[in-house]
Amino acid sequence: MSNRIVFVFIATLLSVIVRAQNPEIYKEKKGENFIYGLKDSSGKIILPAKYDAIEPFSEGLAQVKLNWKRGYINTDGKEIVAPKYSETGDFVNGFAVVFNEKGGCGFINKKGKEICPLIYESLNSFIDGRAVVTKGLKAGMIDTTGKLIAPCKYEWVETRQMSGKKGYNFETVFLAGLAKIMVNSKFGLIDKRFKEIVAPKYDGIGYFSEGLAVVALKDKLGFIDTTGTLVIPMIFDHDGFSFFYGSGPKFKDGKVKVTISGKPAYIDKKGSVITSF
Repeated sequence: MSNRIVFVFIATLLSVIVRAQNPEIYKEKKGENFIYGLKDSSGKIILPAKYDAIEPFSEGLAQVKLNWKRGYINTDGKEIVAPKYSETGDFVNGFAVVFNEKGGCGFINKKGKEICPLIYESLNSFIDGRAVVTKGLKAGMIDTTGKLIAPCKYEWVETRQMSGKKGYNFETVFLAGLAKIMVNSKFGLIDKRFKEIVAPKYDGIGYFSEGLAVVALKDKLGFIDTTGTLVIPMIFDHDGFSFFYGSGPKFKDGKVKVTISGKPAYIDKKGSVITSF
């Protein structure tokens, strides 16, 4: 049996086990709307239908909605957090984002305890025990106790909606262990501990490919490595592309297409021209 077949079998088995552990969400008609409850695999009702919505379970807890407020229940149907928040997200790595009526957000743990005041404008999910937070339109970082371990000073940290999650769930975009930041319209890089690897000084930074990323300054391009060192100098033409969402030249098979004095060429990882047009 090949490794691929074994992997697919194990993944399928785990998926079946998870589905078996989580109860089924069912609905009943109430007036013009539906209400939702839980039942087990045999059809036995665990939780009579009463909620306006129940989301799929994530890490053993599910978001519920009642009278426009949101909370959480466990797989036994017990309320871990009574519906009191205006917006919620799935649990990720043991924590979930919750919002109050004023738009402030914070994290709760799986016991429903708020680990920090709901004072932030936005939060990204925890990675390695740290989460990017935004306050006063500036981004910083907290740990799992809610302590601010890096001050809110960046105007932007690259963020994306988490795939497969319900409600409010965002994550910091770390590629090659680094995330893009911005201050005064200049871009830099931080690592997962919020340490600056590249100070905000470039007009744009691309995504890493084969250990190198393109950087732009004024009308020229160069390439940096994952330590932030400029390993290929800023001598190539900027063709006007956007650096957002991973666009820009990337190395593939040890080469990348660039423009030199208006003429296209391929260069290697040392910056030497290997093919000109």
